[in-house]
Amino acid sequence: MRRRLSVCFLLIALCGCIAGRYEPEDIGIKWQIPQRLEDYRELKRENYEVFREIDLDTLANILNEGKTCYLLLSYPDCENCQSAIDDIASYARKKNEAVYYLDLLACLADKESYERALSLLEPVLRTNAEGEKRIYTPELIEIRDGAFGRYFIGVGKEELKEMFGDR
Repeated sequence: MRRRLSVCFLLIALCGCIAGRYEPEDIGIKWQIPQRLEDYRELKRENYEVFREIDLDTLANILNEGKTCYLLLSYPDCENCQSAIDDIASYARKKNEAVYYLDLLACLADKESYERALSLLEPVLRTNAEGEKRIYTPELIEIRDGAFGRYFIGVGKEELKEMFGDR
């Protein structure tokens, strides 16, 4: 009898672990685990797997191919990014979503890359005091069917609840 109970408890525990696994939907794009995640001192190691690093070519493909995903514009030297990244990862994990990460330092590497980033992201950019479009961070963007949806700059818990709450 004890043996049967032990086996039942073991099966229940294993099923619970399998049901709670983090496996976001694969949207069929090229990505890699961001190498700079270790530079985010606020990000817990167990939340690394939420992020998939992409480049500007991959972002263009997401938009052109009508994909649906979340996109984070960030870089480790940004203090606001540091404070927001683990909350973003936690909310995404709870909803079993991946967050595609665009490291803005790579976009700033040269003028051509920066101008391409501005062009691709134009619908979700704000203007500065001089009327120029600029990328502000951290910015979390929802992309649905290749079009920009909701987006938040300076992401807090209320914005995360709104972003991840109804999908």
